[in-house]
Amino acid sequence: MPLETPLSSRDDKELEQVTSKHSVEADSVQGENELVEVPRHEELRLLWKYDTRILPPLAFMYLCNALDKGNVGNAKTDGWDKVIFQRFWA
Repeated sequence: MPLETPLSSRDDKELEQVTSKHSVEADSVQGENELVEVPRHEELRLLWKYDTRILPPLAFMYLCNALDKGNVGNAKTDGWDKVIFQRFWA
């Protein structure tokens, strides 16, 4: 008893269409440098995806950076730099 079932003729045709489609796309990519026309709604959708996935972490990192700068300034005012120097370099 075979473990794999043979492909039907419909599956063979679909497989040929998919492989021929990919080979045509690969040939066109390797050929000339062409500009691809992207519909405006797809471009806006991609930009929205960038905005929702990249900007929130960047904003959070910017906030952490600002908080860290403030804390370092306050620590220097309190003598932190002298304590660190004495502990590690003296």
